[in-house]
Amino acid sequence: MLAIVGAAVFDGTGAAAVPDATVLVEGERIAAVGPRAQVAVPEGAAVIDGAGQTVLPGLIDMHVHLRPSLFPLLLAWGVTTVKDVGNRLDRVLGWRAAERAGELQAPRIYCCGPLVDGSPPFWPDAAHELADPAQAPAVADMLADRGVDALKTYMMLTEDCMAPLVRRGRERGLTTSAHLGRVTARPAIELGLAGIEHTPQGFYAEVVPDELVMHADERRRRGLSRFWAGFMAGWAAVDPDQPKARAMIDLMVERGVYLNPTLHVVDRFALAGRVEPGAFEAEPEVRQCAPALRQGWPDQLAMFTGAWTPEDYAVAGRAMERVRAFTGALYRAGVRLHAATDTPVTYVVPGHSLHRELEQMVACGLTPAEVLAAATSVPAATLGADDLGRVAAGHRADLLIVAGDPTADITATRRITHVLKSGQPLDRAALFARAAVDPSDEGADLVRR
Repeated sequence: MLAIVGAAVFDGTGAAAVPDATVLVEGERIAAVGPRAQVAVPEGAAVIDGAGQTVLPGLIDMHVHLRPSLFPLLLAWGVTTVKDVGNRLDRVLGWRAAERAGELQAPRIYCCGPLVDGSPPFWPDAAHELADPAQAPAVADMLADRGVDALKTYMMLTEDCMAPLVRRGRERGLTTSAHLGRVTARPAIELGLAGIEHTPQGFYAEVVPDELVMHADERRRRGLSRFWAGFMAGWAAVDPDQPKARAMIDLMVERGVYLNPTLHVVDRFALAGRVEPGAFEAEPEVRQCAPALRQGWPDQLAMFTGAWTPEDYAVAGRAMERVRAFTGALYRAGVRLHAATDTPVTYVVPGHSLHRELEQMVACGLTPAEVLAAATSVPAATLGADDLGRVAAGHRADLLIVAGDPTADITATRRITHVLKSGQPLDRAALFARAAVDPSDEGADLVRR
């Protein structure tokens, strides 16, 4: 038995934290939680003094692309559950099985398997190419039979292929989310899409003024860097209160579609022009990453921003203000948001980036408590994980303990004192040490997501 005594407890729902509480952990689960005066600590229990700290559920990142060097960093930063949204099928299913069997120290894994993409697929090594609508039901059946938790489509997929895939997935009990491109948000939602990945990419064609919209195929013609400069210029002209944007918000609410905003990753692009060269490389969190993980990041950043001018960076900063404003408008209208990062793309540090994403969501106008719910109980419900995302009796004891009060100051989530997964305290120093020197990083070619 383990007792956490004297801490405030944020239960994951968005309700006010309970001060001076006790949490009892027995085995893998929470045995009791409540005010200290009402929860007795059994004799012989190990005790964590929680004075001045807050207990909250382990964090959930709803958009990752796993590889082995991510596992220790995710855990060390309190991310105890992840949804992998694009990977080689055998590999990610193997990791999921090993983690569930207790043979792999990693976050709890939910997965989509490969990206279901059109022809040619944008990321061939992690995609299943689907160009014939008649084959879409078979693709959904194959993935369902292999036991994936959901489906994920990618930007080159066409509407005539997406429709039967989403339909057959739903028949097999699988929801589908999408990184949109050739298919834009409105038709995708009308086809039955359950979730949209990335605010900037997901809504671009639906909210940017028509004269500034570029087709997804323009990436290949213009080159990625100039495409993204134009992409950000389009977002800089967005007004969330204009009819075009409001119609999109209303449709999201009407159909109950969720959003994984992934704001931090695009904000890194905008920030790159406002810091000294090499500043990202010098960040302590970046230095915690294994060399094999971070070695591709400078080139990848250059792929997206290498041709940008100072004016492009200034426009990108304004664009991110519009992206955050639109994300906040979606939330206020009733759209379900999840914390999600797209790690390990472009200096999006595994684990640590989720804390930055939480800060981005606060900048969208959400309260810290609402943001914490978006990283705990809300995604747990979307995953169908009834025993995750809450600090409540009977739930799995995936817990994060931080100094201070993150319901008042979201940056307190970074001040981690303890991480527990399935009731077991984790050695954060050992996890960081493992992350820095891990020599085996199968899948380095998938860093560009």
